[in-house]
Amino acid sequence: MNYINHLLENYKKGNIIKHNKLNFKGIKNFSVYNPSAQFNYQNKVYVFGRVEKREEKSNSLVILFEKVGSFWRPEFKFKSLKLEDPFIAFIDNKFILGGTEVKKIIFSRKVKFRTVFYSGKNIFSLKRFFNGPFGMKDIRLVQLNSGKIAVFTRPIGGKFKRGRIGFTIINSLNKLTIKVINEAKIIQIPLSEYEWGGVNDIIIINENLLGILAHFACFRGKFKEKFYYPISFCFDVHEKKAFDFKILFTRADLPFGESKDSFLYNVIFPGGIMKHGNFKISVGVGDCEAYEIILKNPFNAQISKTLKK
Repeated sequence: MNYINHLLENYKKGNIIKHNKLNFKGIKNFSVYNPSAQFNYQNKVYVFGRVEKREEKSNSLVILFEKVGSFWRPEFKFKSLKLEDPFIAFIDNKFILGGTEVKKIIFSRKVKFRTVFYSGKNIFSLKRFFNGPFGMKDIRLVQLNSGKIAVFTRPIGGKFKRGRIGFTIINSLNKLTIKVINEAKIIQIPLSEYEWGGVNDIIIINENLLGILAHFACFRGKFKEKFYYPISFCFDVHEKKAFDFKILFTRADLPFGESKDSFLYNVIFPGGIMKHGNFKISVGVGDCEAYEIILKNPFNAQISKTLKK
């Protein structure tokens, strides 16, 4: 049985407290989707978004947007980057921006891709510091309470099928290498041969436990439509075990909307998570729109358990 179907059978609606479609201005006929987590900087609220024309593919820019009232406008002090699917982290008091870099192969319709990272003391002084291996998206970093850095990976192909999740720990950012990434231990998740998954963002629950925002995906139907589901699970750093997998919501829980094409209508790509009382998740929908979703705490049961110990 496919694991996603198993999760859907156990899925219970009611996680969403509120949803808001993000309204972007100053981008003409471009779509903005797959946003990062929102964040505060110098008393302003920002988000990074993937910006692309509806009719184009693999030709995206990552642009920084500032929240102004009920809409978001480009922050022109930030120089756009030719990346996809931005995400953020804070490590050693530095701002980290990551994304997927896509390069077209000369004399071919094919492309190659990799995860790349930028860092700086602030969002306007970012410089690239690391390129992941080609063929791997969804490398994510989080600094643990110990100061060490947890690294999640997503190798694909061969024994890794369409994509599995790996994990390792490094002592500092200068220890992040392609060798370390390629040797990360694969987490045991019962995805079938035809399903894949990746980590999108991470929060610290306590010194042993991480709360993971992820996506699991598959193709469905005669015409191979893509389905992406936002997933939460907990991860024990010492035991290197993942558990408590849950689908957070489905496309049917959101208003009807547009998509890049009909095959992508059911794609929900979670870009980031932030906690302010409840949990706010940034998601891209249909490779065309962006939402912020206010959720009940998906990790509440695990937090309660750890507090009782």
